[in-house]
Amino acid sequence: MEQETLQPIKKIDSANLRREFNTIRHKIKHKIWEKDNYICFYCGKRVIDLGTISDIALENNWNWEKYTSTLKNLWKQSASLDHKIPLARGGTNDENNLVCCCIKCNTIKSTKIWSKNQNKK
Repeated sequence: MEQETLQPIKKIDSANLRREFNTIRHKIKHKIWEKDNYICFYCGKRVIDLGTISDIALENNWNWEKYTSTLKNLWKQSASLDHKIPLARGGTNDENNLVCCCIKCNTIKSTKIWSKNQNKK
């Protein structure tokens, strides 16, 4: 069995990386989420766009204190974008390298490279 060789983690300028990714995210995040049917690529659970919910809340002057516990629960299901091959491991911001995922899986995956051999939960 072939063993995958991982590229070492590169030291990157986090401020520039954040600016670059924010630009990409705003342009294509909904496209990626829709492509993946708002399903986490890693665990298979449905995710939600909290940005849309907070926009609705602001437009309708929701009482945030009243909805705090609900928002905390919704955050766990919040949609995010992830790089299948992280930028720090040589990945790109190409749409083919971006997937919809939940905050929990994105945090757990970190700078690891996802393998097709890993089972979805």
